[in-house]
Amino acid sequence: MGNINSWKWVPETCDLPRIDPSRFMGLMRNRNVGLVGDSLSENFLVSFLCVLRVADLGAKKWKKKGAWRGAYFSKFNAVKRIEM
Repeated sequence: MGNINSWKWVPETCDLPRIDPSRFMGLMRNRNVGLVGDSLSENFLVSFLCVLRVADLGAKKWKKKGAWRGAYFSKFNAVKRIEM
């Protein structure tokens, strides 16, 4: 389990471009994005926040009862969060 961070999903027949964190956060400037769901949504949120953090290294994440609930990206005045 120690090498889980080195795992990578590689699609075989999909040519979607990678998310550009700076461009995405620029489009989401001054907006809040929320996800509603279960633990699968939480897993997506954690991965998504890791990708987006590259655009704002000063991002602040928060947890509730040990689980990630969101992050505030001060550089873009944007919040990404999950409701379960």
